[in-house]
Amino acid sequence: MTLLQVLLAWFVLALASSALGWLENVNSGILLVAGLVLPGMGFFILHARSRAFRERVLRLNLRHLTLLEALRLFGGSYILMRDDVPRAFALTAGISDIAVALSALAVAFVCVSDSGRPKRGLWTWHLLGLLGIVSSVTAGTLTAPPPVGILATSPTSQAFSSFPLSLIPTFLGPMVILIHLVVLATARKRALLTTG
Repeated sequence: MTLLQVLLAWFVLALASSALGWLENVNSGILLVAGLVLPGMGFFILHARSRAFRERVLRLNLRHLTLLEALRLFGGSYILMRDDVPRAFALTAGISDIAVALSALAVAFVCVSDSGRPKRGLWTWHLLGLLGIVSSVTAGTLTAPPPVGILATSPTSQAFSSFPLSLIPTFLGPMVILIHLVVLATARKRALLTTG
């Protein structure tokens, strides 16, 4: 099975489970944390255990992957416009997504050489992008319905368990996390190959 086939199957599963309402009774805090933790765990396990996976990741284009982060502009704007999510969550997620998206073009061309070699600042930018995701998930989890959300407000972040927002913790958010992790791993390896 190719990587594209795996991503397509994952998207179809996320879309079906979201659209059919299978996730509506899952506490949004649990769904958000799972969307943060599981992709990272999967990436690290595959990266540690599969030479073929590591080699495939190493061949990916750092500039193109960084440019994909510009798509966060749509997600961040959409969350900020919604009135059925807590403002603390919407502001945290929306502002961090928009900041990453607006800076992606500059970072892709300033921090990645034409030959694909990472330059100063690429690591920091991707780490900050991950920090934005962690901050968003934290805000969403804290404002989830009890017992998970200890700062639950009205509205809670439970809208993220219903379609269409449930696509964020089940597919879109994990994809953003994976892009950051792939770039960080690839940039590290390429830097080691260049210096060593």
